Amino acid sequence: MTAPYPQTPDLRQVPPAPPARRARPPLPREHRTPAFIAGGLGTLLGSWGLSALSAALLLGFIGLVFGLVASSIRSSDPTNGFVEFVDSVPAWVGVVAVLTTVVLATGLLIAAVVVPRAILRRAGVHRPTAVTWSALGIGIVANWFLGGILSIPFSLIQTFTVDPTALLVLVLIGLVVSLAATAAIGAFAGWWMAHAYRAQAAPAPAAPIPGPIPAPGPAPQRPQAEAGASMIS
Repeated sequence: MTAPYPQTPDLRQVPPAPPARRARPPLPREHRTPAFIAGGLGTLLGSWGLSALSAALLLGFIGLVFGLVASSIRSSDPTNGFVEFVDSVPAWVGVVAVLTTVVLATGLLIAAVVVPRAILRRAGVHRPTAVTWSALGIGIVANWFLGGILSIPFSLIQTFTVDPTALLVLVLIGLVVSLAATAAIGAFAGWWMAHAYRAQAAPAPAAPIPGPIPAPGPAPQRPQAEAGASMIS
């Protein structure tokens, strides 16, 4: 008695293998320097643009408050010194100052996106737009946080500084430190986002999947004419 032929397993019941995750190669060396430069420059321009925009809003708010206060005082005391000061400044001066600052802030904010994106695109960095926006957002938020921390010791030192020369030197040092910290934070953010958005490796060719082993079929039947001839002979 022959052993039964092994049954072929039903491949439809076998769960499919999870898709293989393609590994990402390290960030190319020729992309690192452009990412550093684009991140640092974008964060600097964006920080200056937001500072200019804040200054424009502050100027407009101060002008509005001064005008309202002067109007309320003018009815009771037209010769008040504050009223005379507000009236001596033409209204168009404040409007021009605010509009000029807004235009400057808008140009800086646009440059903070366009210039780093052009640097990354020229260097061939993968997804330069996503890298630019991500690095700009991370750099500005981190710069605000770190700037608030660094301003505490500088403010304390300035409070106890009496010499004007020493105070001026301290302000200049604080400005240089602030610019260096902003550029360093932006450079790190640019490199980080370029590394996060780097291109994936090319997929490897898939191995052929072996098919099921066919079951043995019935033995071939001989034609009836050949069977009759063999019996006669």
